[in-house]
Amino acid sequence: MDESWRPILRLFRIVPISKETAVTFAVVIGFIVFISIVVQIGLYLIRRKKYILEQWDWYYRMSEAKDLSVKEMKILREMIKKSKVKNPVNVFKSIKLFDRCVDFEFKRLNLTEDEKEEYIDEISELRRKLHFDRYPPGEILNSTRGITLNQRIRMEFSIDDKKYYISSTVLNVKEDSIYVLLPRSEKYKNLFKVGQPLEIYFWRFGDGGYRFSTVVKNIITEPQGILQVGHSEDIERTQRRHYYRIYVSLPLYFRPLTEEQRATIRKNRNISFPKELKPYSGMITSISGGGISFISELPFPKRKILWLEIILSESQIISNIYGRVIRSKKISENNFKLFLEFLLITEKEREIIVRFVVTKQREKIKI
Repeated sequence: MDESWRPILRLFRIVPISKETAVTFAVVIGFIVFISIVVQIGLYLIRRKKYILEQWDWYYRMSEAKDLSVKEMKILREMIKKSKVKNPVNVFKSIKLFDRCVDFEFKRLNLTEDEKEEYIDEISELRRKLHFDRYPPGEILNSTRGITLNQRIRMEFSIDDKKYYISSTVLNVKEDSIYVLLPRSEKYKNLFKVGQPLEIYFWRFGDGGYRFSTVVKNIITEPQGILQVGHSEDIERTQRRHYYRIYVSLPLYFRPLTEEQRATIRKNRNISFPKELKPYSGMITSISGGGISFISELPFPKRKILWLEIILSESQIISNIYGRVIRSKKISENNFKLFLEFLLITEKEREIIVRFVVTKQREKIKI
């Protein structure tokens, strides 16, 4: 074995360490690293415990500020712990988080009807004291418990591949359920069954349209027909405009505008396009008096202006209107879904679309 390097070590008075020394050194270093890790974990746990104690201290302070009784504090504390909420103070700030805790409790607890009614009353009083019983004006609804009494709704469901659309009214909203008036017509009495899935749509005044999925929990026949349906955590805001939107399959022709054409359309809507350039085609998936969504093979950026020709029927063709892309998303490798708002459209043309939407709704909804 070549040991020509040893004279170099002797020149600098460096002596190679023995195997025993190396092992000892490694053990010492490992022990120091281990102790450091243990100390860091211990410090983290101490800080974490201190942080949790501080959060619970704030929880009790905020409970007193909200004028909660000792019993209400215990109920809310139990809900927070069982739902594994990381920061208990956040329950005072978020209606959605509070509702999540309530939903978890109703699923966890096995209560009799009398116990359930008492518990519902306690949660309702707790909600009132936390000011979660009413959404502030202009705030987006993110819980079905924010639905107001006498809210008009539309229930959608399928039986044997036949789709039904039934309008109704919300009679009451409790912590565990929503109570909906059953239509008086005899033909609807046998359509509903316990456990039946429903899609519910409603328009919130001054806000927009909402949709959520639920199931029938109970059917109360006396003194009047009432459906008891469950709350849903997945409430979706589907519309922001004050025009009702329907889902359709309609042909569409469109052309993207250049910057020069875009600058002139407000003065002259009748833009001439080269004859050799044919319009692109797409398929409208939804339409309202405020805009459309459609499927296209071409992506377009936000705020892009498109010339549109909408074919409602053989006798109803709305041409030479303009829309602006508000968002788009890729739905497959070669297809994009574009959402447009009408930019240049006359009131007469908009009225034709609105009447078309209403007509289609009348064909579907059973009043």
